[in-house]
Amino acid sequence: MLYSIKKTLLVIIATASSCFFTYAQIGQTSVAPSTALIAGSGAFTKIISLAQTFLNKLVPFIIGLAVLGFFWYLILFIWKGVDNPEERNKAKLGVLYSLISLLVIVGVWGIIAVVATMLGVGTGGSMPPFKLPGES
Repeated sequence: MLYSIKKTLLVIIATASSCFFTYAQIGQTSVAPSTALIAGSGAFTKIISLAQTFLNKLVPFIIGLAVLGFFWYLILFIWKGVDNPEERNKAKLGVLYSLISLLVIVGVWGIIAVVATMLGVGTGGSMPPFKLPGES
């Protein structure tokens, strides 16, 4: 009984801490859409601004899910892997997939930073207002 309570408490703490890390990341990014992008009068400009806001919130959430998945499968490997080799293999596969997803996310992030540096484009939302051809 006590062992089960410890497991449940550990899972709750791991989940809550992952959510807090994700929330902290969201708090550091620009959550509100850029006023420079909304300044345009076109509907397309507002759609781009909405997509930017959505992506600013989505990326830290996906990273948090990948970290949460890694720890979840690690806990499963530790607890269930001792008794059942089939569960151990499932947990190993889950840890592998979550690590691969984290590496892909961070890799794409790095590639974008390198390309932005090579092209001289600033990252972080410091883009001038988007205007369609013909808009003044």
